[in-house]
Amino acid sequence: MGWIRRVAINKLRDENRRAGRKKKAEERLQGEFRDDEVQWSDGSDAGALLAGLPRQQRLAMALFYVEGLSVAEVASTLQLSEGAVRFHLHQGRARLRGLVGEHKETA
Repeated sequence: MGWIRRVAINKLRDENRRAGRKKKAEERLQGEFRDDEVQWSDGSDAGALLAGLPRQQRLAMALFYVEGLSVAEVASTLQLSEGAVRFHLHQGRARLRGLVGEHKETA
């Protein structure tokens, strides 16, 4: 019976840690991407481009690229499958390529 209690406690701790990491990443994203000084090498505003991504893509990309988490860790944090994380990363990169291309055309 003691091991059931231990498993339940560990599960709660894991969920709390995951929620904390997710909240910190969201706060960091909001702060970083509203900063006008963050720019790509071509001069486009990185914050505006990343803010244009859907929430799941933005979170997946931030956790993967900014936080340096693995796909498995991102999946655990966002409570998604690893395949879904890979999909969001792929879609986010594709959308950023399009946004950067549009920015270059207008500049």
